[in-house]
Amino acid sequence: MVLLRTRLSIFIIAITFVILALHGIADGSLNDIPILEGKIVEYTAKSGEDLYPIAKKHNLAIEHVMFANGMKGIKTRPGQKLLIPLRRIPPPVSMYNGLVLNLPERGIYVYKNGKIKHFYPVAIGSTGKWMTPTGDFKITNKVKKPTWLPPEWAKEEKPVPAGPDNPLGDRWMGLNKPGYGIHATNRPVSIGLATSHGCIRMYPELAQELFEQVSVGTPVKIIYEPVKLGYDPKDHRIYMEVYPDVYSKTPGLLKYAKEKLAEHNLLGLINEKTMEKIVSQKRGIPEEILGSDITVKVDNRKQKLSFSPMIKDGKLWTTSEVLKPIGAVLVWNNKNKTVDIYNGRRKVSLKVASVGDKPAEANSNSELVSYLWEGRTIIPISYVLKQLGVNYQWVKSEQTLMVYSGKKKKKVKPKVKPTIKPTVKPTPKKVIKKKYFKKKTPTPSPKATTTPSPTPTLEGPPPSTVPDDIPPPEKTPKESHSPTPTPTRGNDK
Repeated sequence: MVLLRTRLSIFIIAITFVILALHGIADGSLNDIPILEGKIVEYTAKSGEDLYPIAKKHNLAIEHVMFANGMKGIKTRPGQKLLIPLRRIPPPVSMYNGLVLNLPERGIYVYKNGKIKHFYPVAIGSTGKWMTPTGDFKITNKVKKPTWLPPEWAKEEKPVPAGPDNPLGDRWMGLNKPGYGIHATNRPVSIGLATSHGCIRMYPELAQELFEQVSVGTPVKIIYEPVKLGYDPKDHRIYMEVYPDVYSKTPGLLKYAKEKLAEHNLLGLINEKTMEKIVSQKRGIPEEILGSDITVKVDNRKQKLSFSPMIKDGKLWTTSEVLKPIGAVLVWNNKNKTVDIYNGRRKVSLKVASVGDKPAEANSNSELVSYLWEGRTIIPISYVLKQLGVNYQWVKSEQTLMVYSGKKKKKVKPKVKPTIKPTVKPTPKKVIKKKYFKKKTPTPSPKATTTPSPTPTLEGPPPSTVPDDIPPPEKTPKESHSPTPTPTRGNDK
């Protein structure tokens, strides 16, 4: 009866944990990290070629290529390898059909049926008085070969008709904010700069292309996001993309980056130096901030985890998805604000780090801390396995954590199909008289049989004294020809 009540309590707690996890996802605080799109390609500069034709060839601004390659000028060397940033993190906003302009990124995203169809580089308003405003707008008029009516600041008296002298180029898409619009330009080299009087300039040929994709009433969302976070479902890693704070709207890029990470409950997991480097360089490309090439196998089966394993403070961290194959159960303890993990009679409790925890605070007691991400719990796996008494093994040469569930496979007897013996006519025996048998025929002695060795089980190798912590991976791991190390078994603490 007591056992039944215990199991019922665990079941109720488990249901509560699932509801809370789903609530976290529905709340949007953990589930709104955009998925990366596109790819980064490499380009070899030709003799006498600068960044302008290279950028235009790939529908980018000069600044996009400069930022990605850490360059301060547009000149290149013959044979210079350049990174072309065609891989990017989408804006962290929702748009079904319409345009999203991210000012620090100097680019417009075209959405159709909820998916990104195009990315166009632009020039934006200059700093100070002429900054391009943010907000929700819509296109109110479209004009081919417009006439420019000079405003007061232009110090022009006569309207400028369509032609090479018209700063609006041959396409105009006006917004419902008087004097502001998206248009072509007679100065295409300015694309990528903060140089206009608030309007959004485009390469002439790309303005013509966009002109055909929008209509009066198309929504236009203008945002200011110098720091973006992205998730790659292929390698299960988190990326960060940083641009210059062109209008100085943030309290500082590093502080702003930490705030973005804290929103997604990831701040305590990030390496401070890695984050500072990405923010200081401002390359405008997705750079890995969380994840690794480490593999986790349970009973020699590779685990598909929603979050790439990572090394932090000398320990390997993974999502709790790895617990299911070994038979462990994870439940939420609402009273103590902990995550309790059970494996038979063994139990380990981990404090759940809150959204506002600083890295230093979380690190000071990292063995007893877990994190929530995408409705899943991130745990220090080697510490948990040891406390639960589960065998595990770190294969350094393969950057793989081998976990042994201790479950035996059932022996399956192979099905043997009955063999049909061919019909053979019996050979008639010769009748031999008894007088010919003077001696008895010796009976052959039976041959010695070899006893087969017992079939090994999947309980894993016996315990050994491998260190608890997982060492950081080497940059170039050498192949090891030494025997596979024996796994560690947890202490009964």
